[in-house]
Amino acid sequence: MGKIIGEHQIDSIKEKDALKIADKEFLVCRKRNERITMFDLSDTINFPRYKDESRSPIYKYLAVFKKTSFNKINMKIEGVRKHLESKVWKYNVEKSGNDNPNEDFVIEKVYSFKEDKVIELTNYYYKEEKIISEHQSMKFELFKIDNQLFLSLSKQTDNPLPILQITAISDSRISLKDYSVRDLKGKKIIFDSTSFNSGNFNAYVKKSNDFENCFEGYQGEYYHDDVTYKKGNEFLINFVNDGIPKVQENKKGYIIIHFNINCNKKIGDFGLIQMTREYKKTSFSNELVKHLVNKVASLKDWPNIEESTSNYKDVHAFLMFKVDNGKIVDLCP
Repeated sequence: MGKIIGEHQIDSIKEKDALKIADKEFLVCRKRNERITMFDLSDTINFPRYKDESRSPIYKYLAVFKKTSFNKINMKIEGVRKHLESKVWKYNVEKSGNDNPNEDFVIEKVYSFKEDKVIELTNYYYKEEKIISEHQSMKFELFKIDNQLFLSLSKQTDNPLPILQITAISDSRISLKDYSVRDLKGKKIIFDSTSFNSGNFNAYVKKSNDFENCFEGYQGEYYHDDVTYKKGNEFLINFVNDGIPKVQENKKGYIIIHFNINCNKKIGDFGLIQMTREYKKTSFSNELVKHLVNKVASLKDWPNIEESTSNYKDVHAFLMFKVDNGKIVDLCP
């Protein structure tokens, strides 16, 4: 939330060091260039210990610290805030290890900052046509640590959204780094100013679906607890074939739509992959893709994720449609 909870300044960090930060004590497990992995000795819930103390903590419970870059920005926080709020910003998403599988959508995010709130509009394009849109609202904070400028996004205090380092600012562009992705060096993000004003941006938001992950950490997988659509595959095949576009498309293959199911039984965060029967890359018509994606997005009878799973508030799932000359003939999983 932009508040410093503790500081620890030392000359060097070595493996097996124990660093005390506020009420935490971190054991340095591994040090590699710009990344340090640590284990919280004072938190036995999120960092459970082995019964055998001679064994190292397992990887999934390690905390990863990444080194930030040094940038000189001659602008005070209030000036940065006014600059953010003066325009509507666009970001063309580059694929990262945190995203749902996607090969065929071009994904664009558009942001409007006002006071302490930011609205994020996500547009999914296929062959330069917008197929579907969704939006979410978050709080944002600007803060500095060691004179380096950061932007944090949050929904509530226990929901870990990314902290972005602002690395450069110009009149029409803001450069940032996202350290939440698995890439060691941090994912570069570019905000470019748009021709939108707040009025037409809000008009597009109203036409989009309301979707957000209930928890922005890792999502579960549908197969962990057998999270499937309640009405079954036969219903889904009939549902998507109803009103399917009558296009002359003599193709056979698969259209795979990836998405997340959140704790409110809504879906979003789409990905699109298309294959031939021989599992080679192909593409189907805009009309068919748009129809399928919007049909899937309208489905309501998903299970309650928090009741169906033991550890997750959101689940990643997919529907793999088998296409035969413009009709859906089968579906998995």
